[in-house]
Amino acid sequence: MDYLAKVNEEFDELVRLRRHFHENPECGPAEQLKTLEYIENELDKLAIRHVRIAHGGILGFIDGKKEGKTILLRSDTDALPIQEDPNNLVGPKVCVSKTEGVSHACGHDSHMAMLLVAAKLLKQQENKLKGRVILMFEESEEIELECEQICTYIQENDIHIDACYGSHVRWDIPVGKVMCSKEIAMHGLLAFEVHIQGLNGHGSRPDLGHSTLDCFNLFYNSMNQIRMKMVAPDKRFTWSIGKVTCGTARNVIPDHLYFAGTARFSDMIDGRNCYYEMKKMLDAACSVCNCSYTLNPAQFLLPVQNYEPCVSLAEKCISNLGKDILYKADDWMASETFNYLSNMYPSIYTFIGIKNDQLGSGDNHHTPKFDLDEKGMIYGVATTLSYVEAFLENPPNLSEFKKVSPTHKDFISFVHTF
Repeated sequence: MDYLAKVNEEFDELVRLRRHFHENPECGPAEQLKTLEYIENELDKLAIRHVRIAHGGILGFIDGKKEGKTILLRSDTDALPIQEDPNNLVGPKVCVSKTEGVSHACGHDSHMAMLLVAAKLLKQQENKLKGRVILMFEESEEIELECEQICTYIQENDIHIDACYGSHVRWDIPVGKVMCSKEIAMHGLLAFEVHIQGLNGHGSRPDLGHSTLDCFNLFYNSMNQIRMKMVAPDKRFTWSIGKVTCGTARNVIPDHLYFAGTARFSDMIDGRNCYYEMKKMLDAACSVCNCSYTLNPAQFLLPVQNYEPCVSLAEKCISNLGKDILYKADDWMASETFNYLSNMYPSIYTFIGIKNDQLGSGDNHHTPKFDLDEKGMIYGVATTLSYVEAFLENPPNLSEFKKVSPTHKDFISFVHTF
């Protein structure tokens, strides 16, 4: 099948869906009611059986008439608490959020549109499908861990899955290109929040107070040594502080300081070691400065792993779409809840190009000017369809895949061990 030609016929539908989601964004688990209802209505139109999972999202089911493997296709659904700029890098956008302070600044609007159109075309081929396709619409990927509810549902209802497929639009890849990482598609994440407690005092007698700012400064300078002393040169690791709150007046020694940040890593061990080293350095800094602290690891995500046999199959499928569509780019240090799937099932996670200098798309994700060339969605859907058909017709060798944990519940417990 000429997948690009087939999806081109659905381009108006892709645009309709994407612009609806873009103009009506919702973020957070409590707000995504209308988005999920809209998805359910679209699945009803397609006569696709589906189930709504409380605080998790939606699973849809397309059952082929022939026995075969089961592949799960995943999309996220949430927007961000970002006020959208009506202009991209060169001029006005084709559509803008109608919700004050909320926008699809990461491309999840296009993810939903692509999966719904892929579902439509797969449903049309249902009688020919050799196996089963599961559609997963995950809410709150940006903020919460709603995917844990979906994974728990999958386990409790004994839903068999052989492999998973996911994709994400990417700001720095030209439209018409698709990237497939060899091993790590997205990196691990340690998100943390820390409260330091000291003793206030007057600025004229700092010796009578215990400054939390001094304590933080000592800790911060120590943490900057982690990359050099603890992480191998061939591995990726970075960390940053994004928020610091301290002090009430210029002449008062601050008795409380709050800071929050993240670490990103290509090796799970480096992520865990970072957490333990943070504790050691906080202990040392607080001991020197006569302060105390509480450390809350807000989120821990493992890297998204691409399984090598699935990578080989995906590269072949992408290359079959057309010459020079398969693209090579630097790794993306961002993180993804898709790791809950990729560490439990043989998986592939691809990146869809949306950058177009003439249209003004190419600003980074999570920025007010973020925009996309909608034609990139054609290649996203075509890649999905090509991979699904190839996987179901001639599955790659999955026998050597090793789960991180025996069950989803074990995996969830593992990432909450801090």
